[in-house]
Amino acid sequence: MVQTLWTSAAPAMSYAWYARAWHASNATISAIFAEYPVVVALTLLALGGMSDAIGRRSTVLLGRAASIVGVTAFAVAGSVGALFVGRLFTGLGVGLAAGPASAAVLDDTPAGDRAFASAINSTAQASGLAAAAIVGGALIEYASDPAHRTFEVLLLLLVVLFVVCWLYLPRGAQFASTDPGPRAARLPSEMRAILLRAAPSVMTAFVVGTVMLSLGAQIARDLIRSQNMLINGAVIASFAIVWGVTSLLFKRLPALAAIRAGGSTAAVSMLLLALAARVHSLPLLIVSVIAAGIGYALLFMGGLALVSDRIDHRHRALSLSTLYFAGYAMQAITALALGIAASRVGLRDAVTYGAIAIVVACVMTAAGSGAFGTSRSDRGGQAV
Repeated sequence: MVQTLWTSAAPAMSYAWYARAWHASNATISAIFAEYPVVVALTLLALGGMSDAIGRRSTVLLGRAASIVGVTAFAVAGSVGALFVGRLFTGLGVGLAAGPASAAVLDDTPAGDRAFASAINSTAQASGLAAAAIVGGALIEYASDPAHRTFEVLLLLLVVLFVVCWLYLPRGAQFASTDPGPRAARLPSEMRAILLRAAPSVMTAFVVGTVMLSLGAQIARDLIRSQNMLINGAVIASFAIVWGVTSLLFKRLPALAAIRAGGSTAAVSMLLLALAARVHSLPLLIVSVIAAGIGYALLFMGGLALVSDRIDHRHRALSLSTLYFAGYAMQAITALALGIAASRVGLRDAVTYGAIAIVVACVMTAAGSGAFGTSRSDRGGQAV
């Protein structure tokens, strides 16, 4: 799970460098960012149940191999075209591995301790994002080859992880079917209903994360006027660190309470972000990022908690892949919309208008969670 988010976020600190050195427009940068969630979403849609058919080990290894190809493309990139190739294969790799990796943690966790599994998943992903931001920021600021060095480090990590997975992942049996294809439609109707309940909070969390990952470094450099990429990386890393700590501290918070609190906190974070961009305030940006980390953690954790003990283990990877599909699809839409807006009205106004729209989504998610009613695990605080 560390590798999944590191691979996803590795280019985040490089976008500002690409824009400056390769004269890439905001629309181009956003298209590069958005390609990744589009590919992840399509992979999840088409192959979301693969690990339930051929086993966790085989699917994770295929995902790791695709990620290695994608990161290699970044490591040797000399033009924007290579970045699109890199995002294609990293998206395929993460799409194959994300659901099975999360499901594997659940498989090895006692049924009564799903909160611990949730904390492990969230902390691992947050660690990957923090590593990507800090390592990327440091290498871009101080390394001799900023466009490639961060990906060379990640490539080494991926090769090591591939070998470890090959040697130590158990050879699991298939569960539900021999069809690796989609889809939520193959789930029993009661499971589809659970996913429909969980999707809004996960989608809203991914929208908040999109702003931080796709535009965070550019906002810090161009609007806040912070020129040191290590400092900017540390600001982005604080989002991940707060996300991980929040997941650990509130792992037993009831699902609906987490969604309400997360939606409210995320809404505040977006308002602060818009204000920071307009008044060029680094302290306000830092507070916004911290609030966004809290909101993201609670929204994501609450959404996963709604499916924790209700999904049969035979459909676990497919269910989680379907949930991730919803999140990544919304991430792609958000990134493209922000990129187009930034090209037409400028980055500052795009951040302002985008923040207002996201505030509305956060408030609707928080308010709408009460319409679902409560159940035992909603009240009891079990999180995946």
